Amino acid sequence: MLEDVAKPYSPAWWFKVLSTELQDRRQGRSGRNRWSRTATKPSRVRPPLDVLHDHFRGDPPLRGVAEGWEEAFREVARLGRLNMGELVVTAKTDRMGIAGFRTAAADDELGDKLASDLMIETQLDIKFGDIHDGMLSLGDAYGMVTPLAKGQKFPTITSEDARECITAHNPATGETMAALKLYRDDWDSADFGQLYIRTADGDVEHRTAINRGKVTSIT
Repeated sequence: MLEDVAKPYSPAWWFKVLSTELQDRRQGRSGRNRWSRTATKPSRVRPPLDVLHDHFRGDPPLRGVAEGWEEAFREVARLGRLNMGELVVTAKTDRMGIAGFRTAAADDELGDKLASDLMIETQLDIKFGDIHDGMLSLGDAYGMVTPLAKGQKFPTITSEDARECITAHNPATGETMAALKLYRDDWDSADFGQLYIRTADGDVEHRTAINRGKVTSIT
């Protein structure tokens, strides 16, 4: 439950702090500063992640459209709109990829066949492509490695949307202290939060928050 939300570094506290910061990123906020297209002075706030994503997929906000004409004008604008956002990003990411591996396990004939098998089985080259696109279009990108489940030979590796993920880092060492992934499950009509906290002994504590309407639980 959320009884310890006011206790620093508790699971509920991390949920509140990270989810608030993630929402600020999506909306282009940082404390009292707000991102604005018309600002004349630097705000030190990057554009909202939602706006950057709209530019990348070729559907940026329309400007200078009379009220009530937005939908009609949008259809006309789409016919002649050049998606420069995607072109700028993919011109770079299409030339980026995994060149090879360097690990301690290199005593087999092919150098490290296990690393090669891992890349093939997890489709790591495709996942890295998604991560590169996210990094250059949104300014942040995340990958998640899920520990082996029973019967699995390789871990599950996923590329994560920066609009759904955020991490907190130790300001002295740069080490990741906590990570949060928020997403909507339309099949279950619920919002889920996956929280990962690094403990004092170096282990990772995993908590799940589920929000169904006005009821929120943490397990």
